[in-house]
Amino acid sequence: MKQIFNAVLGSHAYGTNTTSSDIDYRGIFVADRKYTTQFFNTGQYNDPNEKDSVSYELNKFIYFVFLHFIRW
Repeated sequence: MKQIFNAVLGSHAYGTNTTSSDIDYRGIFVADRKYTTQFFNTGQYNDPNEKDSVSYELNKFIYFVFLHFIRW
């Protein structure tokens, strides 16, 4: 897995965080070639060390972008 983008979201991104606020991460990654077959697809990865950390595989991210523009 190769991480190509990672961003901080939520209250930390908007500057409205408090001392008890957690940090939310969202990212995009490219899956290893062996995990990009038709039968086995890694669409998303949740980091077990971070509570609010989700990374989407590049194909799934492009799919989300495509859906957004179709609904406009």
